[in-house]
Amino acid sequence: MLILSNCNYEEEIDFEVKEVENKKYLEGKLDDIKFIAVEQELPVNFIVVESTDSNIISLENAKESSLYVMEVVYETGIEQEEDQNVYDLVNTFGTKRSIGNVKNMEIHGKLKTTVTVIESKTQILPPINTEAATPIDSFVLEDMFGQDIVEHFEKLEMEDISLQEELKEFTQKDKVRYLLSDAIIKVLKFKYYTRDMLEDTPYEPLMSLFIDDIEQRRLSKLAKDKLLIMLYILLLQMEGGVIKTKIIPSFNMNHKALIHLFKVIGCIYNERKKEVKWIYKPKDISRIVL
Repeated sequence: MLILSNCNYEEEIDFEVKEVENKKYLEGKLDDIKFIAVEQELPVNFIVVESTDSNIISLENAKESSLYVMEVVYETGIEQEEDQNVYDLVNTFGTKRSIGNVKNMEIHGKLKTTVTVIESKTQILPPINTEAATPIDSFVLEDMFGQDIVEHFEKLEMEDISLQEELKEFTQKDKVRYLLSDAIIKVLKFKYYTRDMLEDTPYEPLMSLFIDDIEQRRLSKLAKDKLLIMLYILLLQMEGGVIKTKIIPSFNMNHKALIHLFKVIGCIYNERKKEVKWIYKPKDISRIVL
């Protein structure tokens, strides 16, 4: 038996509980963070007690509970329309198993007590420059890629490289960002991945960003999303924070998933103009309280 005490009982977290095939999912929002969590089946009993002192635990109001583990977390830190739900998130970013589980029945509720602190394992954004004066300055190249990679790309000459077709609509004024974008596009277009795939190429140093995420000649979903986010940040910075969606490399992503990633960065989507615009600063949130 595990006893979990709550010392933040005055906080309230709105959420929905959705039951699918006898398994419950939590969908909620905390400080502009969308989250879903999945009920876990474990050979132990969980008891929750409320306490105002972390050193004293009273069992007077003990209640039986369940353990929920974060399965999909996207830390946006930006205000946006409430148009996302557990089905959207699971279908967009979830595993095949979770996509298969998402069906019908809904139960509504409100969690009036918090239980524990869960560290987010899916921080998709690069390090954020919290001192940035404008959204477009929120990400610094050296923080995103490391000083060594940036210096390597500064030494490259564009005329010596066969550039990717997807970049032809973008400005070439910023050589380093342009070549970093070209390198990421090249990586994302690979069907199979090996630890030496960029060996003896101008882009070899970039391997350090994802070499540990290669499994059975495939790149993990999270690693791909991180590379996509980096690419879209670079493109936005090159284009002054505004991009027509028709020229954005999507790598066969559907439109909704593409827009989700830009919202994570801090963009809004203008349906009439068919463009994304960077207007919000993302927040650096490294943990979630449940």
